[in-house]
Amino acid sequence: MILTISLIVLTLVMVIEILAIKTLNGQTNSINISSSHQADFIDSTQEMKRIEKSSDPKDIATLAYIWGYPLVQFERLMNFETNANSPPAQGNGPINKYVAFTELPIPGFTSGEYSNPDLLYASAWLNLTKEPIILKIPEIKDRYHMFQFVDAYDNDFHYLGTRMTGDKGETYAITGPDWKGHIPGMMQEIKSPTNSMLLLSRILVKGPRELSNVTAIENQISTLPMSVYEGKNSHQINLIRILQIILYLCLH
Repeated sequence: MILTISLIVLTLVMVIEILAIKTLNGQTNSINISSSHQADFIDSTQEMKRIEKSSDPKDIATLAYIWGYPLVQFERLMNFETNANSPPAQGNGPINKYVAFTELPIPGFTSGEYSNPDLLYASAWLNLTKEPIILKIPEIKDRYHMFQFVDAYDNDFHYLGTRMTGDKGETYAITGPDWKGHIPGMMQEIKSPTNSMLLLSRILVKGPRELSNVTAIENQISTLPMSVYEGKNSHQINLIRILQIILYLCLH
């Protein structure tokens, strides 16, 4: 389905570019990029309202481009960063796995979303089609941190961190748009508008010598498919129960 959409969108992109070239051909000299000219630009909101009602093929292609381009770019980037054959890079790793950076961004680092030199980043590309992903965050005291939730249209749809949830640790169930099953325990559900999404985290590093402290925090953060999470918990519960029985027999 994604491949079909991608081909359609890319075809429409080519059509739009050809039409744009024809429209602008011979008009370049008449364009004056000045503050006075910018005031004459068509209001984007009004233009969107117009093309939404239009039956002109060029307007229909424009709408298709606006709708489909983010999906194509998201899929492209997700496939690249989760592909084992991609060149090694910070943040690259398997799908559904929280991958922490080991170094702070330095001059020359070209990825725009990872540009703050005093923040240690991490990311997780999530596929929620089959089941929820369980996000476990430890207590993070006296340190700015944030978790950004991005859907396949590149829209931020949720946020966790210092300004919203404070320092406390918590476990969350991230679910897809069609999920209607149970949520383990008393977890808070975070519903994604799309089955593919990106989780980004940023944690403040107060100085170069603090990097190991923040790395230790990131090592306690995890994303697990719900079936894996419940399997681990059931083993822990069984072990505790066995120990309780042994202790009871020893005391009686």
